[in-house]
Amino acid sequence: MLAFVLPIIILLVVGILDKIVRMNHFQKIIAYFLTLIPFVALQGSRDITVGADTPMYWILFENTRLLSWSYLFKNFPMVKIHDVHFGQPIETGYVILNKFVSLFTDNPQVMLYVCAALICIGFYIFICSNCHSIFWGTLVFFCDGLYMNSFNTMRQVLAIAIAINAFTAFKKGKKSITILLIFLGYTIHNTSMIVVLTLIIYYFFTHVPKKWEKYFYLLAIFSPLIIEQVTFILPGYTG
Repeated sequence: MLAFVLPIIILLVVGILDKIVRMNHFQKIIAYFLTLIPFVALQGSRDITVGADTPMYWILFENTRLLSWSYLFKNFPMVKIHDVHFGQPIETGYVILNKFVSLFTDNPQVMLYVCAALICIGFYIFICSNCHSIFWGTLVFFCDGLYMNSFNTMRQVLAIAIAINAFTAFKKGKKSITILLIFLGYTIHNTSMIVVLTLIIYYFFTHVPKKWEKYFYLLAIFSPLIIEQVTFILPGYTG
């Protein structure tokens, strides 16, 4: 239990120091970035028995080392690997990432560290670009369940960590970067396409008359019903 609490305590201590010392923006970015280290270490050092999908990630990494680069690119965007993911296809981008890491090591644990680092850094970049308070944005990310869920849904969260930064690019009018980030997230896991819905909502919020904004809040109220219908139509997303 201490292993889960200690990173939060470190983040809180840095937050208190931020208030006392009154760091400038650059100092805050560096200080809070360093607080990511224990969170990356916690997720990356987990045993194969921690997380329902962790054994699959280990087997996938070991099997990916035996695949050729040509096989992976020919089977884009989904690739089937024997004895992995119950025989279901896996997004090629994630397999390519495994293949790349396997060039430097044959230890599956390293892949967990790489994914943990990419997840934390991806969301941290988004927080620094979109949150008024880096402290609160970081605290919410690690405490609202998304970080902890990544122990079981690592690919999904990794995909979103990449694609979510498309929101920042979209706000700045950088269409090519927006498309690229969503595409990269999609190659890791198609869950990242939820970001497209976020961009649509943001676009309407910033372009429709004020009197219509209240209707968008109904999405939050009816979201459980919407999710239920989506999982009925697409049962693969259930759970």
